[in-house]
Amino acid sequence: MKKRLLALIIIFYPILDIIYSINTNVLKINLPVNQFLRLLILVYLITFIKKKKQLILLSILLFFLVCGEVFYKIMDISQNNIFDNLSYILKLLFFVIVIFSFENILRRKILAAEDIFKYIIWSTYIITISILISPLGIGFHTYSSTVPRFGYKGLFVVHNAVTATLLIINPLCLYMWYKFKKKIYIINYILIILSLIMLGTKSGLVGTFFVLAIEVICYMTVTKWTKWKTLVSSCIIVFGTTMLFFFKNPILHFIDMQRNLLQTLGGNNLYSYLVSNRNLQIYYVENYLNKLSYPNILFWLFGLGFSTVNSVIHLGKSDFMIMEMDFYGILFYSGIFVTVFITSIILIRVYASIRLMTKNWFDPKYLNLLLSIFMGITHSFFGGHVIYEAMSALYFGAVLAVSKVEYEVVAEENKIYS
Repeated sequence: MKKRLLALIIIFYPILDIIYSINTNVLKINLPVNQFLRLLILVYLITFIKKKKQLILLSILLFFLVCGEVFYKIMDISQNNIFDNLSYILKLLFFVIVIFSFENILRRKILAAEDIFKYIIWSTYIITISILISPLGIGFHTYSSTVPRFGYKGLFVVHNAVTATLLIINPLCLYMWYKFKKKIYIINYILIILSLIMLGTKSGLVGTFFVLAIEVICYMTVTKWTKWKTLVSSCIIVFGTTMLFFFKNPILHFIDMQRNLLQTLGGNNLYSYLVSNRNLQIYYVENYLNKLSYPNILFWLFGLGFSTVNSVIHLGKSDFMIMEMDFYGILFYSGIFVTVFITSIILIRVYASIRLMTKNWFDPKYLNLLLSIFMGITHSFFGGHVIYEAMSALYFGAVLAVSKVEYEVVAEENKIYS
């Protein structure tokens, strides 16, 4: 029963974002069905957290977040909206709860790592089909008509969240292919690549070719040369040539647009171009902090609050609705304590993934696990919409949990055989 319910949650989780999109963009109603279902999922996942240490850590995080809300009230920060702040708090808690709960699910053998990855990959059918049928009029454009860029994001509102999710899942397809040698995972991999191209985001295209390049280099240099390797290499060349042939005009158009964007975003400032001027968000908040009559150290410790920061950056530039670089977002929303807490939770699991790689040098499974985590962290730092974005937080948190438990298993096996 637990396995089936968890499978349903993982596979159909993107539908909650589609429900939100339809309510917001099509029906124009504010019906919080998706928020209610996510709250139920959060409560259900908490039931898997039994370890005292994890419960204490969750309590510490909640304590810091509540202290922040009390601080904003004492300081009488007028822009703060308790309901918006609560939504952010629940998303941040959800990310940590996902990590802890999935670690326990793995340790109790309710699901194996391969089960989790299989269900995560199955969820991409919902995402990729939604994107690929968008040109038929069933979906939304990635950018508004006023922006000189093209792309389709399916029935989703936040294209960066979709991009981040697909970049995190993409290497998992190859993890599963190396493990089981089933062609369906290569098909999933290709569908994700096509969807990332159709999204039209810089991070999606760069991330796609980065992962593909690492995979090809690893495959060519580490594995032995066999007939199978010759066949795969030939397929890669044919696929790459075909993609360039069919997508020649869109690719040239994209390159031309990026050249224009580089000239307009930040006055030829490369960093501004890479982060699509999101660095302005940092400038606006720091400028706001410097004008406050209170000591800045207090706000660095506890943050300014979710709704206040969003108001500040929206006032600076109307396109900005939320702090889109996650680590800066957590710092400005919740302060140093919460930022250090979340960063530590992630880095411990990154360390575990790196150790898996070093103990099993260039094992394709662990390489792809590390690539998945790397894509999640990179996108959260530059593009955001990973740590406190519900859809990507579930899949990124699950991958981090797998890395920790896999390392524990390998370390225990080495201890037994040493």
